[in-house]
Amino acid sequence: MIHMRENTYAVSEVVGALLAITIVMTAIGAVLLWGIPYTEQTKVDASTKNVFNLLSTAVDGTKDMIQEKSGSAREYDIVVDDGSLTIDSTGDRFVIMYDFNNDYNFTVGSLDDDDGNFTIRFINPSPSVDVDSARIFFFSEQSTESKANFPVTPIIKNNNVKLFWDSLHAFENYSYTLIGTYSATPWSSWSTSNTTIYRDLTDDNYVFRVNSIIGTSPAIIFEKQFTVVEGYVDPPGGSFYLSALANPGPLDYSFDCGAGIELTGTIRIDLIDSEPGFPEIVFGRIFLFDLGLVDCSLQSSLGVYKRILENNAIVSIDPSNSQVSKEPIFSINGNSLSLRITQLRNRGTTNSIGPSVDIRLGIILVENYIREQLSSVSDVKMQVYGLHYNTWVDYFKRIHHFNDGSDQYTVELPGSELKTLLLTQSLCTVDFH
Repeated sequence: MIHMRENTYAVSEVVGALLAITIVMTAIGAVLLWGIPYTEQTKVDASTKNVFNLLSTAVDGTKDMIQEKSGSAREYDIVVDDGSLTIDSTGDRFVIMYDFNNDYNFTVGSLDDDDGNFTIRFINPSPSVDVDSARIFFFSEQSTESKANFPVTPIIKNNNVKLFWDSLHAFENYSYTLIGTYSATPWSSWSTSNTTIYRDLTDDNYVFRVNSIIGTSPAIIFEKQFTVVEGYVDPPGGSFYLSALANPGPLDYSFDCGAGIELTGTIRIDLIDSEPGFPEIVFGRIFLFDLGLVDCSLQSSLGVYKRILENNAIVSIDPSNSQVSKEPIFSINGNSLSLRITQLRNRGTTNSIGPSVDIRLGIILVENYIREQLSSVSDVKMQVYGLHYNTWVDYFKRIHHFNDGSDQYTVELPGSELKTLLLTQSLCTVDFH
């Protein structure tokens, strides 16, 4: 009998070689899958930490500088190996609004761009609410400040109209009618009231007439013409005003500053209510600040990482999250609110510098201003517009417990109590050299 013996040595060598190749490929795959990203993340972490520390030094130095006199300066060395530095003199936009009387709870709209249009909206207003004009102050950004006073009259969007007229004699009786193009209301019953209300008027041209008894016969003593176009009443003001009655919904005022007028930089808007024979009342105020920023962007295979110097704070933007990682000068203590706005404007000719460049960042204080110092404001709201609005909105909500506002750009300070407000502004210039 012939016995055949199996040769297992050759098979074992082949299996061993295949096993070794598998181990090597697995190791290479692990390095590619985990090792390189880990190495890249470690590099990114080191770079962002370095930039954060450099900008943090600038923040702390600027806090000291703005306590000094105009013209004070600081310089900081900044090195960016794999990124770029950019100065943006606009940056994000902060809008701060409040009123001086709890009867006027308003919010502003359409300030997300630079044109001369904006709106004022009252939510559940009282019947006495009326805006006759807005006075706009344009603050120049020079060492010697000047401001332009620009009055604007609103167009009022609401189709609930309240009309009133002067009483000629005590106990005098009146009757009135509203005449449209295709219909007219019956003459009202006689009464001593010198006011009336029409709700939900459709778009049309209207004539309002009032009769009174003169001698023995009725005679027209008052006549007013107005038009409702797309819910807007024109002309506003005059001998009638629009009134919010029995939960009619929001009351909107639309302002147009005219061609060539831009709301940008630093703006104050005073809202004015006035009646004939009475002093005008400034019942609300709005401040607009374009902050300006220095953007340090780091490029990597994992995405773009940004560390941004804005409002003397640091905004950190990573591919998966964002936050205000070093806070601005802002405090709430009971009913006291203190906020400093720090603006940056490029004073040089260079806006951006590429990678692998050692530069010095220079910051000079132009001037400090106290914009508001009051002990009785209410209904404080803030809006943020710009590329990083969501990061700032999250900061005010998460750190200072602001509530959600009327849209994603707006936050509201909780509580209806009167508050003390200190609003200051530091205007600085910045350059690379």
